[in-house]
Amino acid sequence: MALVDRTHTRLSAQTFSPDDMISGLAARFARWRTYRRTLAELQALDDRTLADFGWSRAGLPGVAREAVGR
Repeated sequence: MALVDRTHTRLSAQTFSPDDMISGLAARFARWRTYRRTLAELQALDDRTLADFGWSRAGLPGVAREAVGR
């Protein structure tokens, strides 16, 4: 129980300004757009090219996430 209380206190002591929230949302949106663009480019590749890289179509979302750093 003490560990939970310390964790809660530590988290509640942090303050977030609206600017921090907006910049955080903007950063998440930029990463999402990069992810979507990367995924679209990967999906445009033909099956032979994907096989050359050792990727399957089912694994492309994971490859795109890894490329973006999510």
